[in-house]
Amino acid sequence: MERIRRILVAGCISYSLCLELALAQGICQPSGSGTALGFNISPSMVVNSDAVLDSKMSDIGGTGPTAGERVFSFRRTISSILKSAGFPDDPPAQERFVQTMLDTFAPANGFALNPSAGMLMPLDGRGGENTKLNAADLLDETSPIGLVPLALFNRFDLAPTDWSHCGEHRIVYGKQNPGFPSRFLLIFEAAVDNPGTGEAGCRPVAEFWAGLSEVATNNRALTERLSAFYYDGKATSYGNTVDLSGPVVDYRNYGGDGVRGQVRGNLFMQEPWQLREWLTQPIFDPATPLAFVTETVKDNPLAELYRDDFVSGPLAAQNFSAVLTTLQGEFVGEVTSKMRTSLMAEDTPKYRGLVEELTKYVLGTTPETEVSEPTILKNTIALGNDKKFNEFQSTSQNNVPPGDTDEPRFHAQTKMRTLLSAMLAQPTPHLQPQDVDAFLNRATAGTCAGCHQTAPGQNIRTQTGLPPVVFPSQHPTGFVHVGEDRTLSDALTFDFLPFRRYVLGRYLCPITGPAAASAAAPGVQTTFAARPFSSTDAQQFSEGIVSAFLSEARSSQRLSAPQGAAANQQQSVLAQATSQLDDGDRAILRRHIHDAIDAARTAEQQIPGAFVEVRRPH
Repeated sequence: MERIRRILVAGCISYSLCLELALAQGICQPSGSGTALGFNISPSMVVNSDAVLDSKMSDIGGTGPTAGERVFSFRRTISSILKSAGFPDDPPAQERFVQTMLDTFAPANGFALNPSAGMLMPLDGRGGENTKLNAADLLDETSPIGLVPLALFNRFDLAPTDWSHCGEHRIVYGKQNPGFPSRFLLIFEAAVDNPGTGEAGCRPVAEFWAGLSEVATNNRALTERLSAFYYDGKATSYGNTVDLSGPVVDYRNYGGDGVRGQVRGNLFMQEPWQLREWLTQPIFDPATPLAFVTETVKDNPLAELYRDDFVSGPLAAQNFSAVLTTLQGEFVGEVTSKMRTSLMAEDTPKYRGLVEELTKYVLGTTPETEVSEPTILKNTIALGNDKKFNEFQSTSQNNVPPGDTDEPRFHAQTKMRTLLSAMLAQPTPHLQPQDVDAFLNRATAGTCAGCHQTAPGQNIRTQTGLPPVVFPSQHPTGFVHVGEDRTLSDALTFDFLPFRRYVLGRYLCPITGPAAASAAAPGVQTTFAARPFSSTDAQQFSEGIVSAFLSEARSSQRLSAPQGAAANQQQSVLAQATSQLDDGDRAILRRHIHDAIDAARTAEQQIPGAFVEVRRPH
C-alpha cells in the first residue's frame, strides 16, 4: 500500500509506474495465458440497473425540494448545465432552456445553412415533437411524458490521439409511456477535459470507471460515486485523489467550449424516424441566455451526394449549381481516398494492433465478454468525413420509398457504383476485393441512421473460406440501442461493450509502451494552437472569447464600466455579457462564439482516435 501511495503522490508518469499501479490495484491480473481484466462490463462500461437509475436523492443523503427526485433526473442535468454557465437555474429558466430545443423542430422553411458547405440542407419541420412535447412535462419525471434516465455509458474509447479530452461520458434519457409514434430519447454526450497532461493525464477517468466494479453489488456506493463524477467532477477510485477540472455535466462539455461533446436525439413523435444533434451554447438572450443550437450530425454526409443526378435533383432549387457541383466533386474525392481508408480499416496500424494483441488478454469466453477480429471490425467502421458534407438530420426509416431514407446503397447510382467497383477491385494485405454493396453497407453503418436501424443484418465483409460478417442488431423495439425498459441491444451486449472493455483494458494494462500516433490529415492541427484559450487556462474557450469582447466593448466606450466591482464578480462573464451588452453587440458576440466553435470542432473531428484510426461517434 505504501508503494501505491507513493506512486499516486508522484503521479503515474511512465508506463512502468502505471502498470505497476494497475497490478497492485487488481485492475490487471497477469496469468500464463495472458492478462485478465479486473473489472466487468457492468458497471464499468455501462450502468442500466433500476437500482441505480431509480435511486432518489434522499437515498444518497440528499435533502430539500429535490430529495424525492432521481439522482440522475433530467431536471438535475438541465439545472447543472445552466449553473455551469453562471445562469439562473430555477424551474422557469430550466423550461425556457429546454424549450429552445423544441423550437428547433419548427424551422422557418425546411432548410438550414451548412456554412462549411455554403449550401442549404434539409431540416424538416417536426410537428410531433414541437406540439406534442412541452418543456415542463419533460422536466417532470412524474409526468406521463417526463424524461427518465435509461443508462450511463463510459465512452473512454473516443479519446483523441492528442489526449485533449478523455472520451465521452453519456447519460441516456427516454420519454415514459413510449409507443408508435410516441417515443423521444435524448443522449447527453459529455466529453470531459483531460485533468492532467497527455496520455497519463486521463488515467484518473479510466480508473474511475474500472473502479466501479469494486462496488458493483453496493447500489448506494455505486450511485454515490457516479453522482459525484457526473455532477461534481469527482473521480476518486483506488485511492486516486485527482479529480476532473469540473463536473461532467457542464455546458462546456456538450459543445459550449469549442471542441467537446454534444447532445443527440432519437425522434419518434411522428414519421419518419430521425436523429438530430445539438450543442449547448450561450446566445446571450436575457430570457434564454443558453440554448440548444442545432448542429450538423457528425459522420452523416448528405445521402444525395451519392446520386448521379445530385446537381439537378430536388436540392437544386435551393442552391447554386456551382456549389452543388463543387461539393459533390469534393465528396467523390473523399470517398475514394480518406473515407475508403476509414471504412476499409483492416490494414490500418491501429486495427492491426487491436487484432494482434487480442491473444495477450484474457477477456472471457462468454458471448458477452469475448472479442474477436469481426468484433473489432464492427466497432471500427467509420466515415470520418469532412464536416461540410454532413446534413442536419439522419433519417433511419427504411420502409419508405428510396430517396427519403438516408441509406447510401439506395442513392448510389451507376457512376458512383462504377467508381467504387474499380476502387474495390484490388486486394490488400488483409482484405480480399469486396463488392460495392459491402462498401455501401459499411458507409451506412457509419451513420447514425445506419447504426441505429438500417445497417443491422447487412453484409459488411465477405472473405473466401470465412463466414460473412454482418452488422449487429439494434434493440428489438427498433431504432435504439437502449430500450425504454433499460434493456440493451444485441449490438451493445455482444459487440460494442466487450470491445470497449478491451480498449479500456489495453489502456490500463499495457502490454507494450504507447503506440505510435497516427498521422493527422494534412493541414489538421493536433494541438489546437489556434484556440484562443486552452482548457487549462483560468478562462475557458467560450468565456475567453466573451471576456475579450467585453474588454473591447468597454475600451471603446460602447459599454460602461460595471457598477460595483463586488457585484460584478458574482456574475459569470457569460451573465455579464447577457445583462450589459445591447442587442447589436449580443448578436455580434453570438456569431463570434458560433464561428469559433465551428472552426474548433471541424479541426477536432479530423484528429485520429487514441485507440482507433477514426472515432465513430455513435
